[in-house]
Amino acid sequence: MRVPVPRSVVLGLAEARPVVQVIFMLRFTAGAVLADPERTTVRPQFWAGAAAWYCATVAIYLYNGVTDVVEDRANHSRRPIAGGRLSVAAARRQVAGWALAALVLAAFCGLPDVLPTAAVLLLGYLYSAESVHLKSSVPGAMATAAGLGVLAYCAGFAAAGGSHPGRESLFAGAMALWMACVGPSKDFSDAVGDAAAGRRTGCVALGDRRMRALIAVLAPAVGFGFLAAALGLRESFVLPSACALAVGGLSVATLTALRPARGDRGQLRRPYRAYMVTQYAAHILLLVRLAGDALT
Repeated sequence: MRVPVPRSVVLGLAEARPVVQVIFMLRFTAGAVLADPERTTVRPQFWAGAAAWYCATVAIYLYNGVTDVVEDRANHSRRPIAGGRLSVAAARRQVAGWALAALVLAAFCGLPDVLPTAAVLLLGYLYSAESVHLKSSVPGAMATAAGLGVLAYCAGFAAAGGSHPGRESLFAGAMALWMACVGPSKDFSDAVGDAAAGRRTGCVALGDRRMRALIAVLAPAVGFGFLAAALGLRESFVLPSACALAVGGLSVATLTALRPARGDRGQLRRPYRAYMVTQYAAHILLLVRLAGDALT
């Protein structure tokens, strides 16, 4: 049955995971506000850059859905492509459209914004494409997660007219480590599908028990490491975010140590949900703190 175009686009956006898109936009905004806390939102380049970044991240996550059909169906995912509500062919056409829109919008901002936008499209392709499949190995997945995060901050920084990275490097670096080291907590609920598709994720390569032990160590290590760095460098503007990351690290570690009932996908995803909530909190606290500083 042919799906009307508007409905197809809505399904494509759902496949691109709106919750993830929001955190990407928060990363972009954080990079921009760190570059220019007072004038960011009045720059047309900021809004064009934000639109370009949104289009780019929709494109790469929608493409990921196209290549994740085997895993998603094995994991009983309700996403539109795996559920048969959105065809792979329609999704591929949308990927091309979103990617083109991203590059056109980025071009309005100039070369400094085109580069991270093009880079994120390339990295997203390399992560999911069968010929490269960075997502199929632990190092590849970790490097991609960190790279996507850093590029988001760079894109926001460029759209706000930033030229020389400074204080934003501490926040961006800590969050990139959080993404790389704690983001694999999502694999707890996807191990069955990943194994069926031949992916060597952390849970598949190390086993559930060892992967849980690793995440339980890495999450608080990154959180308290960020807090120690913020205190040591006397960067008060990131202290609320650093505290959130420290608390989030402990939460992820605790939820990871609690072994859920076999097959309970909701419980398996609890560490990942804590990881995502922590990201939201860290970015929102940063933006609130910078907004307050700009008003005083």
